[in-house]
Amino acid sequence: MNELELSCFSLGNMECGFVARGKNSEETASKMLVHFKQVHANVLAKMSGEQRKALEQRMKELVH
Repeated sequence: MNELELSCFSLGNMECGFVARGKNSEETASKMLVHFKQVHANVLAKMSGEQRKALEQRMKELVH
């Protein structure tokens, strides 16, 4: 079974080369969210709860 991937680049962050990998979309999106909390906390701090939910949904949609 191939791992799924999600990159910061695909989420619009052209300067970050991080790629989350996982067995399924939930695991992959979860790893990306952990990365965002650790590395891009300043971006998350500026988002409303609704914007964060939309980001998490977009993460799940973009996993491939």
